[in-house]
Amino acid sequence: MTEIKKILFDKEKLKHAISEKNYTYKSLSEAMGYGKSYISDTVKRGCLMRIGDYKLMCSYLEVREDDLKPNEEIKNDAATTANFREHETRVNQMFSDLTKYVGHRLDGIQKSIDAIGDDVRACRSNTNTLKIQSEKIKEKIDGLRLDTNDALADITDKLAGIVDVSGSEKLRQAKAFLAKILNEGPYDENKIYLEAQKLQIAKKYVDRAKSELGVLVETNGYGNNKTKNWYFG
Repeated sequence: MTEIKKILFDKEKLKHAISEKNYTYKSLSEAMGYGKSYISDTVKRGCLMRIGDYKLMCSYLEVREDDLKPNEEIKNDAATTANFREHETRVNQMFSDLTKYVGHRLDGIQKSIDAIGDDVRACRSNTNTLKIQSEKIKEKIDGLRLDTNDALADITDKLAGIVDVSGSEKLRQAKAFLAKILNEGPYDENKIYLEAQKLQIAKKYVDRAKSELGVLVETNGYGNNKTKNWYFG
């Protein structure tokens, strides 16, 4: 952290210089571009001023920089030095606290950005999974179409396949149900079965849909406290 350089001036010498130029603490503060109490507050804090402001004040008062500096014995006064150190410590602590606060806020913003990125990637992955499953279903349907050149045995096989597809309507519903509920993020296994039961989808179809969609399972805890969450990879 860069240390703020300051100059110690003599209050009585400043008063004399102000009087010579018909200034007051208030008018000089305002002339320097600060609030009306800048000079008086600086005096109260021990007559310590940033070097740039000190040079500006001397130019307004038309005095040399050495003219307002305290005598050597005053400069070494223990009380003044202690006041200076205390003020310096407070300023440094304020900068330190501000730096920590800004760093904390930046970390929070970065975590939010990372979380959004994870959600976007998960959404893309789920979309690709559904697209692949849709293509597979389309291929199966095309394979079930009857052709005039089919032999009797071929027609029999295809009819059996059609019956199987019709019987798997619940599996299709289970896949659609899982895709919808897991697109929101990880979901508790027991709640999934409960929601499926409300839609009259049997557990076996939910389990088959889970397998075919490539759903992953995360287990947490042990014994009675064990939980399982389903999610798309």
